Order: sequence, then structure tokens, then C-alpha cells
Amino acid sequence: MMRWFFILFIGLIGGFLFLQVGKLQRNSQLPVFLLTDTIAKEHHTEINISISSLYKPDTAEIEILKQDYSAIWAHLNHLYETNDVEKGKEYYTEDWFKQICSHLDNKLVPNEVYRKDVEHNLVIENWANDGLVCTAIDRN
Repeated sequence: MMRWFFILFIGLIGGFLFLQVGKLQRNSQLPVFLLTDTIAKEHHTEINISISSLYKPDTAEIEILKQDYSAIWAHLNHLYETNDVEKGKEYYTEDWFKQICSHLDNKLVPNEVYRKDVEHNLVIENWANDGLVCTAIDRN
């Protein structure tokens, strides 16, 4: 008797799991880090880097820093010019997104004044030995 009850119980759980798997929605959208950032891709600026840190980053880390720093300015310029917070929200932290939305006046009219990034002179004061954190000053 106990054996039949156990088989019935396992069968019910198996049937429930089979029905639940059929209800799962498949998300075919790529994660943000695999998508092409069109705002950053269209932005070009000259970034000069000088290093006064004890630990020196290698050339690959410098190139990644230049790309990331240029992307940050691309998104800031886009926000300044269009006031469109939705376009690049995947790249903002949650707190930053809340902050800029608290000042949003819902006007998506392009600004009359455009900021052009010509050059950034970045001075790296501290560079972590794992390459994940740095302290830098933009002299411009």
C-alpha cells in the first residue's frame, strides 16, 4: 500500500513539473553586455592618459578604460542634448536612473546647445592591482 502511495506521489509531482515546464516563457533577448551600444559607438573623442599610480595598468587595460570613459561621456552628452533617459537606461545604475528621473521634465525636445568632446586629459591617481577600480582626474 505504501509503495503505491509513493508511486502515485512521485507521479503527481512529475506531472506537475511537466505541466509547469510548458508554461515557461523563453526570453530570446540578449543581455545588455552583449548588445551593441549605439550611443557609445557613434561617439569619438581623444583621451590622453597619464599615470601617477604605483601600480601601472597594461596597454589592454588602458584601451578598455578609454572605451569605457568615452562611453560614459557619450551617454552624458546624449542625456544633455535630448533629455531622453529611456534610450540608455540599461547602462545606468538604479540609483543614477532614479536621480535623473527625479529631475526629468518629460521634454524630449533637442537642446539648442551641443557639447562636443574634443579631448580629455585623464590622470590615473590609483589603479587597483586587479584592474577593477581606479581613481582618476579629468583635467579638462
